[in-house]
Amino acid sequence: MAFAARSDLATYQPDIGNMGLSTSQQDTYVTQAIADVKRDIRNKWWSVFQANKVRDRSYIGSVEMTDSKLTDSQWTRATVYRCLGFYLCPALTKFNSSGDEDRFQQMGSFYRTAYEEEFNDILRDGVEYDQDGDSSISNSEKEAVHQLRLVR
Repeated sequence: MAFAARSDLATYQPDIGNMGLSTSQQDTYVTQAIADVKRDIRNKWWSVFQANKVRDRSYIGSVEMTDSKLTDSQWTRATVYRCLGFYLCPALTKFNSSGDEDRFQQMGSFYRTAYEEEFNDILRDGVEYDQDGDSSISNSEKEAVHQLRLVR
């Protein structure tokens, strides 16, 4: 299962089907947004998660994140915002000059900000990662990124 699908776009932007993009273009953009979100998870959460799990600083290993162990539904809204803000709206805008932004420039700006806020909210709440592979998420498998933790 994927983080999001084309049908999820209409939940957040109901008139997306009437904006002039084909369904194949929308599918392509959703696929690109999913890849971007997974990359952001690896960059912003996975390394912190691994550092918290491996306390032996002499360990010089690298473990790749297994995408299928993430809870897809936790990332749906972020993926939709990423798709709308970074792909769909820029594809539709005329890129008018500052002060004269068209509807899609304004929407793109809104969704880019919403993506960052949603992504950071998920990090603060705790990323659901089924580390033991038992198809359920326990409290110990919901790891938040703590920005204010003091580390020696």
